[in-house]
Amino acid sequence: MNLLMLLDNFPPYGNAGTEQYVLGLARELAGRGCRVLAAHPLPGASGPPVLEEHGGVAVARVPFAPEEHGLAYNPRVRDLMAGLAQEFGADMAHVHNLAWFTSAALDGLDAARAPALATLHDFSLPCATALRITGRGEACAIAPEATACAACAGLDPETAARRLDLARQTVLRYRRVIFPSLYSRKVHHDLGFISPRALRQPLGLPPFPPLPPEPRAGGPLRLAYLGGVTWFKGLDLAVSALSALPPGTATLAVHGSANNPGFLAHVRASAPDCVTWHGAYSRGDLPAILARADAVVLPSRMETFSFVAREALHAGVPVLAARVGALPEAVRHEVNGLLFPAENPAALAREMARLAAQPELLESLRAGIAPVKTMAENAAELLALYQGVLERSS
Repeated sequence: MNLLMLLDNFPPYGNAGTEQYVLGLARELAGRGCRVLAAHPLPGASGPPVLEEHGGVAVARVPFAPEEHGLAYNPRVRDLMAGLAQEFGADMAHVHNLAWFTSAALDGLDAARAPALATLHDFSLPCATALRITGRGEACAIAPEATACAACAGLDPETAARRLDLARQTVLRYRRVIFPSLYSRKVHHDLGFISPRALRQPLGLPPFPPLPPEPRAGGPLRLAYLGGVTWFKGLDLAVSALSALPPGTATLAVHGSANNPGFLAHVRASAPDCVTWHGAYSRGDLPAILARADAVVLPSRMETFSFVAREALHAGVPVLAARVGALPEAVRHEVNGLLFPAENPAALAREMARLAAQPELLESLRAGIAPVKTMAENAAELLALYQGVLERSS
């Protein structure tokens, strides 16, 4: 099977959860006899796709001019995608994000007779910013509407209206729509972006070999934060919680790069001395980082899935998580971690203090961790889906 994957970024230009997932999935599918080509936009100047290889995966990096960003429909992409799919001999396409490509990519795939299914990793269909976070840095509380969305995303109202109309059509065009969490499926449904061919299918984790935990030896509780340092990940809430604890209760090691340097500077200015800053990390660093942690803290304001939670659990590390979004689907309170009310640093501080004072609770949570879904299991599920789509399309 020749499989074309579309997403909004790919290593080494992008290394967030979705990009790492697609890289791991492509490798797993290649090991099962598939040919995979990952295509993503490369901002710069428009031109033909540049074919490369990264990590053993064939990549088509598609140049885009700045003025092509934010378009509701890009007619250039229709012919570009048809040519790319035909040249590759794509049997079908798996869409992970249509940003920059726009729904014109689906017209190109139709012309190449390559049926498409999609995994909706974020909210990029109902929201031009993909996260349902307003320009003021707050969670969006309204349904998609052209005037409000235009003001938030910096689009003209006509473009915003057409974009929403095309997005509602797009979700119905996919042969199957995969939601990684019940939360994501519910939000899309409530906003009117749902397909009769939808299913919930948690994503698989690219495996890594965990290391034995380093002994704590009676010192402070060792917490770790992993992931992007940005507002919706809530690092400021974790720092506030630590500031409320007596000195010596806990430490926090922060691992991750800052998408917003101003936000990072603000958080660092208020952080107590027990917080250490380690910058960006690679997947190869995960075993050592997690071996030094008694628990991972996820104070997020929004999560549609969370690979970080599953990476921690895979390494046998309990998770302290906000009761928000999809996090309760991975973290079970007092089973494999602890949940606290979202946006509540005082509640988080109480759970930190509880873990620090009760070593037996930490051991109980470790014992309650079940195996995490693997990429191999996920690839087997997807292959069955792909085959079903192709059979119905023939």
